[in-house]
Amino acid sequence: MHHRNESVAGLLPFEDSSDFWHFASVAIGADTVAIPLTPGEFREGTWLTADFYNPHPVLLQIKLQFLPAEGNRRGEIIFGLYPQVRARLRIPGTALALNAWLLPREGALLKPMCGGDIVRPDEVATLRVTLLAGPEVNAGWWQTDWRVSPHPPRLLVNAESPHLYLLDSLGQAASRHWPEKISNESQMVTRLRADASNADSEFPAGWTRWGGSAHIRYAATGWFRTHHDGRRWWLVDPDGGAFWSAGLCCVSPLVEAAAAGLEHLLEWQPDEAPQWADASLNRPRGANAGRAINFLAANMIRAFGAKTWREEWRKLTIRFLRRRRFNTLGNWSDYQLGQNYSYPYTRPLRDIDTIAVPVIFRDFPDVFHPDFESGCAEWAQQLLPTRDDPAFIGYYICNEPTWSVARQTPAAGMLANTEGCYARNEFAAWLGKRYACNNTTLTQAWETEDATPAHVVSGRWERLPQSAAFLQDTMEFSALMTRRLFDRLGAACKVVDPHHLNLGARFAAPPADWLMDSFSSFDVFTFNSYSKKPRPAGGDISCRLHKPVLIGEWHFGATDTGMPAAGLETVATQQDRALAYRHFLESHAAQPWCVGVHWFTLYDQSAIGRYDGEPYNCGFLDVCHQEQPLICEAAQVSHEKMYETAFEMRSDSELPLPRYTRRLSL
Repeated sequence: MHHRNESVAGLLPFEDSSDFWHFASVAIGADTVAIPLTPGEFREGTWLTADFYNPHPVLLQIKLQFLPAEGNRRGEIIFGLYPQVRARLRIPGTALALNAWLLPREGALLKPMCGGDIVRPDEVATLRVTLLAGPEVNAGWWQTDWRVSPHPPRLLVNAESPHLYLLDSLGQAASRHWPEKISNESQMVTRLRADASNADSEFPAGWTRWGGSAHIRYAATGWFRTHHDGRRWWLVDPDGGAFWSAGLCCVSPLVEAAAAGLEHLLEWQPDEAPQWADASLNRPRGANAGRAINFLAANMIRAFGAKTWREEWRKLTIRFLRRRRFNTLGNWSDYQLGQNYSYPYTRPLRDIDTIAVPVIFRDFPDVFHPDFESGCAEWAQQLLPTRDDPAFIGYYICNEPTWSVARQTPAAGMLANTEGCYARNEFAAWLGKRYACNNTTLTQAWETEDATPAHVVSGRWERLPQSAAFLQDTMEFSALMTRRLFDRLGAACKVVDPHHLNLGARFAAPPADWLMDSFSSFDVFTFNSYSKKPRPAGGDISCRLHKPVLIGEWHFGATDTGMPAAGLETVATQQDRALAYRHFLESHAAQPWCVGVHWFTLYDQSAIGRYDGEPYNCGFLDVCHQEQPLICEAAQVSHEKMYETAFEMRSDSELPLPRYTRRLSL
């Protein structure tokens, strides 16, 4: 049923006479709302749009599916709605080609992710809307009617909200209250300065200077390396101590609040005075351009001044890491912190789509381009600053490559998203050899008249075949391309830096089986694991590759400390976070294939979300550099016994279970 805004006064907290609003209420994951769409109305060059309002105090997550009139293909976009702020979804017709995984975060519209099947927008006959996550089993939202526009809809600025502010002057959630919330600037400054005056912390007795075991010893090489002792895998530190990596990602002085479109809902913003330069993070271009503020830096400047805050932050942070027995700086950390303090660290390399060749699907480069190998050699030069540092554990070739999370393989994706490329030339030649000895023609095998050698070489495919032969051919050629990708990148890196570990591609999850022969250049296989316990895939990968496995990301969050969303894995309270941390780390330490787990992240994200919209309670510290005590204490307990756990390959069976809740897909 549709209502004008004024007919539901008190429910929708703003006036809007220009639009019809209606309330959608569905059960999470069960009911769907189907909206008919005239085929051909939505097409390339047009935009699909609607405004939303989430009336709940926590984030909603919605899946929008695009259904053609025929067949079972489904394009989809998953997005989040920030609590109690008007949001506008703007979907270009080109998004359904799925050449981009992520659309821009815009104000209260959070992390719109593209997936499913490739469909042409002019094929779409039905929109299907499903609620994926919310505050309760049955939740709902307000929205306007769906519209197709021939022009980009106006970007929503000064979005309406019943709240005067979303963030207070310290970057905390303004309208929420919790026991540890800092009351004012003076309280925060006093506490930070008191922390800075405390004595330095050291690793416990029985640990090496690197955080390895002083009691479990192997041959020292002066560098980090891998070792299998006949029972299990280890890392080995430069002095020969067995090393199990308890790490934190994003150990850097950054809590980014993506304020574009929400500036009017901030109690304070840094002005142009030089003292606030480090707190301003304006993004001049790119998918998430706009105003951004680093409230953590602003708070450090308030406590220590614009000239010395960064060094004071480093001292505070190293002290925290040692006290809580973390022994590794994970991905995206300030690696100069590791260099300055001889603290074991990892680092990411630049995105592979920055190699000086075109990409063929999402961030997958054209590995058959004549400049690809020289591009790899130039790209690998970024390892020079850390090549001679023994504290450097190793590097990630890439991070969650977006081509790897697509339903389409790279070979299929390049047919739909390029007019032509060197990789397509090679694909056509490869297919020619395959079908030269086959009585079946390519047209017959792929079950489409479009399947000609000329069309494999050039011309964008508007609709991909669905035959078993097409899927098999594109999968096998994609495996060939990924082997070439990782072999060339790995070899180029070893030329520049022969000492340190290639930690792999940091996949978002255990990879598809067709990829598994592509990883011979990796020393350690890393994947991210948002799960409650060890995945059997970890052991399978280790056995198949004869390499150890590192968990590159994991976390648990709750919504009882002022954050509008808990995280990717969620629990009921902070006490449950503490228990979940212990269960995850200790159960992984007991696995013979696992050499470490790296929590994402040191700090909670901003309560209004980072550049893509994530606003998670995923930190050990808050935006005021204040410890979240229960999880910090639990981590220290786990870390102090992790070498015993790893050596015995047995975790604590008496530990109570946490209360897990519904996870997010954002």
